Amino acid sequence: FNGRVAERHLENLKIVRHVGLREYKATLEDMSENMHRLWRIIMEDLSATDIYHEPNFTCKLESYFGKAIVVPFPFCVVIMYDEDPNVTAQLRTEDELEAFVAENRRPEILEARENRIKLRALEGHIVTVPGRLINSSSSKVAERTYKGKLSIERTSYAAWGSHRVGPGFHVTVSIKSTAQDTEAQESSAARRRRTTAAVTGLAPSARVLGHSDLGIGSDFRLSSRLSDFFEANETAILIGLADTKRCLQEYRDYYLDMLDQKDGTLSYAFFSDVYCDSEVSEAQLKALLDKERHQHVRRIPHDHAGDIRCLYARLQCVYASEVHMWWYIFWDDLYRRNWQVIQQFRKRESHFSPYSPESICYRPMPRDELERFIAGTEKGGYRYGKGIARFLHAGVLNRLYARLDALVKPIEAETVAMTAPFANAESGHVVAMPPSSSFLGAAMYATSGVPPAGMPAHAGAGNGAAVDDLRFPEPSHDGNSYW
Repeated sequence: FNGRVAERHLENLKIVRHVGLREYKATLEDMSENMHRLWRIIMEDLSATDIYHEPNFTCKLESYFGKAIVVPFPFCVVIMYDEDPNVTAQLRTEDELEAFVAENRRPEILEARENRIKLRALEGHIVTVPGRLINSSSSKVAERTYKGKLSIERTSYAAWGSHRVGPGFHVTVSIKSTAQDTEAQESSAARRRRTTAAVTGLAPSARVLGHSDLGIGSDFRLSSRLSDFFEANETAILIGLADTKRCLQEYRDYYLDMLDQKDGTLSYAFFSDVYCDSEVSEAQLKALLDKERHQHVRRIPHDHAGDIRCLYARLQCVYASEVHMWWYIFWDDLYRRNWQVIQQFRKRESHFSPYSPESICYRPMPRDELERFIAGTEKGGYRYGKGIARFLHAGVLNRLYARLDALVKPIEAETVAMTAPFANAESGHVVAMPPSSSFLGAAMYATSGVPPAGMPAHAGAGNGAAVDDLRFPEPSHDGNSYW
């Protein structure tokens, strides 16, 4: 994370695309003080490896230890079990997370976690194995101690510094068959620390000790065998234990600090409360931005006062009605996706760019007027149906105005009800032209309550199916369609 506001905004956008805006908002509403407390506890102590969780579903696992991965938002803890990483548990609700914290604070689980960390402290080192841990018929073997290298096998690779933090925890100790092989694995420093009593003999042949040999059970409790093994390697454990714990804590602290930095750059609430809420007033916007911690975000109302005024003027125009919104979306999308490839968009940018107040995207108009705009030489020669500019043909306009008709119909139905006294009882047709004789008129009527004058009718598409075939209002007695 580079600490940029834009980077955080894009991250929030990716989250919304993945989970949906409804779940995104619901997660923000559910983040109570207790959920924040649980989040902090889990991030500080219960993420990474050596985490316990007994799933509430049936599975063929003997051990319920694994790696906990924290998804910060929407807050979720994913447990990848050591025995089988394909078996996972997801904890989302407050009750599940409370139970997760409680079970990892049980004394027997704390003991088991400590035993696992001690074994991690010995990973990659030459360890001492008491002979009584080696199954042998020879009494001499039981009386001796042996040397071997301790390894921990994991199901996936993930490293943090010199330590591996992936899921999986299968411990083995490889004992060499000769003194030369054993001593070759030891560093010069280890050989200097070795005493005569530390190695009094060698295993009769090379072999690998596993969990049962070392007394490691599925619950990782301290058995007599494991206690003997720890006692024989007490010095090595003391040397490596602090480094192992420090590494795991650094791993947790790194991600905790990064999440704090992200929240300090741009909150998750910004996306839903500011970016996705078009009804926020200018005063409310300033109050919401004051809640942010990043100074650049807090200073937006001051540093970009002119831009914000233009933004609200633009919103006032676009949100005048559903018709205005849909009209804007159509032209805005057409321009943004094609301005680099359609030459006319670049030549007459002020006519099409949503950044221009003169743009067509802010001026809904009936179809015949749009056709004149496209074909008119005074507007740059945007030919309709022929010539080099074929991006607006009859099919596109048919679909555009069919959609606009669908938006106008509810308003027209209300208008018909209002003019019912003037209806012809025999035909069922309204004798007087309804006030909403165009979608622009309907929008004006819906927003102002003042019925506009009727607009000229459209006679047909010219080089394709008539637009009347795709629209559905009843014609008036003079035979004119609403478009």
